[in-house]
Amino acid sequence: FIVGSDDLGVVKSGEMIRYGEVAINAETCTLCLSCVGACNVSALVADKKTNSILFNPSVCTACGYCELSCAEKNTISLKVGKLALKPESFVYSELAHDELFACVECGKEFATKKAVEKIAAIMQPRFGNDRAKIKALYCCADCKAKIMVQAQLNAMREDLLNG
Repeated sequence: FIVGSDDLGVVKSGEMIRYGEVAINAETCTLCLSCVGACNVSALVADKKTNSILFNPSVCTACGYCELSCAEKNTISLKVGKLALKPESFVYSELAHDELFACVECGKEFATKKAVEKIAAIMQPRFGNDRAKIKALYCCADCKAKIMVQAQLNAMREDLLNG
């Protein structure tokens, strides 16, 4: 490896070669991984073991797709300009992580905690006092379907009993 353990300064972006530095606001990132999917050179990758997004500056071409694909406002930014020739610039480092959320019915982990909390904050006020819909916000896809079908059956049963 050319750089080794040395700090060899910086290489500036040119007309044909561009270097970028991605930053993620870990507080607002829900780890939807759209930036990872948009990165066509794998400068951004998902680490499923640690449930995190990793970045390697030496691979980034500063295309900006990561920034464009992010659904969260002011969460990902790309600074174009230079690549530091030091060891840290040639390895993946963590930019954001979150814990997985477990379904309140079956316990299966199905999404990040931040994603579930964000969706629940948006949808819960719209659901009013519908306990089934509110509970379904915190369930995996399988349990969500069961809860909603059961709620529909209960409503139909109520209608029949009340005539």
